[in-house]
Amino acid sequence: MKQHARNGRFVRVAENLYRYSSSKAYYAVYRRDGKLVWRSLKTTDRELAKRKLKDEIEGARRLDPRQEDLTVEALLRMYEEQLARFDAGTQVNRRSILNIFRTTWKYGLDVPVKDVTPAQLETWLARHRSRIKRTSLNAYIVFLRQLFKIAISARALAESPAAGLRMLKPEEPIRDTPTWPQFREIVEEIRRQKLNDDAKESALLVEFMGLAGVGTAECANLSRNYAVAKGGHCLEVMEGCEINAPITPGEPVTKQ
Repeated sequence: MKQHARNGRFVRVAENLYRYSSSKAYYAVYRRDGKLVWRSLKTTDRELAKRKLKDEIEGARRLDPRQEDLTVEALLRMYEEQLARFDAGTQVNRRSILNIFRTTWKYGLDVPVKDVTPAQLETWLARHRSRIKRTSLNAYIVFLRQLFKIAISARALAESPAAGLRMLKPEEPIRDTPTWPQFREIVEEIRRQKLNDDAKESALLVEFMGLAGVGTAECANLSRNYAVAKGGHCLEVMEGCEINAPITPGEPVTKQ
């Protein structure tokens, strides 16, 4: 039984489980590499304390005592050394986020990674939420997940403080839709391009995409079996989206 210096004492209630008499809080007590470890389980509920005790001891077995004091700065250097596994574009993006993290992380780079909390990560993300789009913020979240995954691999952490971070749904893109006269003018402008040998075919393709309401991906999957017909006028879509006749507005694309 361990006497506390203030106004309570630790009482053993089960193997590796102690309760502090004044606060009723439970503590895990176990040996790791010959060293006695006391760890607060942050609960006054005995059943919950038993479950957390099991997780605490299992987590401790996954840790390397030599990595116990791994700092945030050291972890960032480890991450930077592993950037070569990404493609060139991702490297640029991740290095940019890493530098932003270094300059805006207010909790100190010399603190052990084991002291970083999910709340601190959420607060850091919140600082940037108002200035960047959700897709960019998602890249920040991916960075944090990858960063602390390295700490787990190095056995400095048993669990990642970034595990609970949720990706955000990207904003719907804002697309300007031209009016019908504007669309016709766009098609005619393409058709008038004198230096473009494929001006006529390009204009027909754009005309088809606008009138049929399809995009590039849909066009790529069309073949000569698809056609639009009305009043004897037919628009056939050949392999590679070649168009050989005008299209009349209002008719859906149908497969013959």
